[in-house]
Amino acid sequence: MRRALFLGLVLIVALGACGGGEKRNESKIQDPFELIVPTLQPRTIIEGCTDIDIENWADLMLPNLQEFMDESQAYVTQVEKASSDELRDTWNRLVALRDNMTTYPTPTCLERQHDQVLNRLQSILEEYQKFGIGRSSVSDFQEGFNADMKGLEEQIDRLNIVMNELYTTN
Repeated sequence: MRRALFLGLVLIVALGACGGGEKRNESKIQDPFELIVPTLQPRTIIEGCTDIDIENWADLMLPNLQEFMDESQAYVTQVEKASSDELRDTWNRLVALRDNMTTYPTPTCLERQHDQVLNRLQSILEEYQKFGIGRSSVSDFQEGFNADMKGLEEQIDRLNIVMNELYTTN
């Protein structure tokens, strides 16, 4: 009887020790879920670089880019209070915006800049993915997002320089 009691206590202590050393994730997402970043779709490149081509591209691209930036920033600023559903809704809208931007006919003179912007958007989506599946804490998510957003803003500044140069030379 004593031996069975002793073995029972050892088993309880051993089982209790198994889960005690894990680091808790700071994520407020109650129900982590799989977010899969879809790959970038092939884009349509149009030959030439007329003012009209640039304007058409900018008229499509820039509003969606601004919406992506606003939407993603709005979520990050209230991430600590957000639910899994809010993350999923934001995620779906960001992916749709990114996908829209891949479909716009891109003049050859803006191809490299367009690709750089899309790659930065992909990076931002990957930060969301890590957070959504519980692989990054709130602070890690915010830090990664802010670094990617800063990089995106720098790319947009460079894009504006290229576009201004194209307008003045065409």
